[in-house]
Amino acid sequence: MLRNKLAIILSLVLIWQGCGSLTPTKPTPTNLSVMMPLIGVSAPASTTSGTLLADMVSDLSGRLTTTSATNCFNNISVTPKVNSLSCFGPTIGYNSHPNGTATNAGATGCPSAAAGCMNQWDLNVWTATEPSTSEACAVAEQNWLINDLAYLVNNSLKLTASNICAAQINGIALPTLNATATDISKYAQDAFLSGTITTATIARTADITGGKNTYVVKSNVSYGPIRYNITMIHSTLPDQSAYEGMIFGYADLNYSAFADASLVFPTSSDRRGFSAIYNFSGTTLTWAINGATVPTTVAQSNFIDSNNNYSYTTYLAGAYPDYRDAKYLVSSVTTPTGVGTAYMAWQNKPSDAYSRSIRLTSNGATGYSYIGFGPVPAATNYGTIGGTFCNWAGPGASLGSYNSTNVQSQTFSLSGGVMQAVTNNITFAPTNSCNTAGGSFKYGTISTFTGATVGPTVNNNFVNQTANGTIPTITAPVYP
Repeated sequence: MLRNKLAIILSLVLIWQGCGSLTPTKPTPTNLSVMMPLIGVSAPASTTSGTLLADMVSDLSGRLTTTSATNCFNNISVTPKVNSLSCFGPTIGYNSHPNGTATNAGATGCPSAAAGCMNQWDLNVWTATEPSTSEACAVAEQNWLINDLAYLVNNSLKLTASNICAAQINGIALPTLNATATDISKYAQDAFLSGTITTATIARTADITGGKNTYVVKSNVSYGPIRYNITMIHSTLPDQSAYEGMIFGYADLNYSAFADASLVFPTSSDRRGFSAIYNFSGTTLTWAINGATVPTTVAQSNFIDSNNNYSYTTYLAGAYPDYRDAKYLVSSVTTPTGVGTAYMAWQNKPSDAYSRSIRLTSNGATGYSYIGFGPVPAATNYGTIGGTFCNWAGPGASLGSYNSTNVQSQTFSLSGGVMQAVTNNITFAPTNSCNTAGGSFKYGTISTFTGATVGPTVNNNFVNQTANGTIPTITAPVYP
């Protein structure tokens, strides 16, 4: 029965009935895995293991039901399989730009026939479909942007479950209320032969409002090129019908080991701090996740505040490239399907005046999205879309050209196992007005740019943020 009690700590496995009987009919605590609105119906077969609900159910259940300590830490992935998208923010070459003179002619990767280039990720959705997945670009973009956040949170869950696994197998009792935290690091280290366990403790603290039992699990784990320092606070009703909590801390990541070479920055090892708050009630799971990259010399106290939430103060005061890649996610999904709504924002570097934002909703069969730019991290309305820039960092780029009325939008439907584009309001020219009369202004991607002297007339077909439907409102969860 000790195994059953310890399983309750994180609600990471299906509800126990009696002594070892599982029932899949109640809300599964494995819903704590990061679930995207399109999870299970959109992600391609090559999606990193751990981002799909079915993968997490199988993985976490296996860890918490195994009878062999050597299985506790099996298949802990070292790095996410992140691949850049060709449909979103490609490098664009141009000649005779109408807003100014090129300043980066001859830059690496820029076509020799081009006067200059707009760098990768300076622009938003460029083509309707992502060739590598056949998804609508908005769907592929959201999956791509969320990938590392999902990786951090899901791996935190796996490592926490692994520590619990080792404690269960050694018959460690559930901590009593307000007692000294139980140290399980020895048992975890004995089970984790390929890594180092510096800290692994479990404690029970005071119940929160509503009678939810609260447990705190701390882990400091190193393996391969990665080190995790994480805390999980989990509060649950005794019958598991509702629970809430948060995960916070950081992972030290060696980017030279990542699958995508574009993720290799001048600083080879960085600290990815984050906080994730979740709330489950009925069949609805909501998440709020914040995080950014800072140097490994920055202490956790400089980015996790007194309420255990991620603070952007240190990040915003830093300099690129050591400080970069701030991301924000709020999602509300229905379990067990994982379909619903998400708001996502991404700021490449602290000096950027805006973040790139995407809002997306789906019922599992169809959906729609809006893509544009919005406020910087820490703003009260972070994650909203205020408008669109079509000439983000090109010649003569002006923040005064912000189009606050219309944005990019795509609708999509499920076909062939992925969400494919149906309608596409994504056309624009990379100018301040988002339009061009053509003439001598010529532009295109590296693969399509020819240096021709006559360009086409292009008028944007952007729409307002209700044209394809109104994105449902999500109230970001707070804890406690």
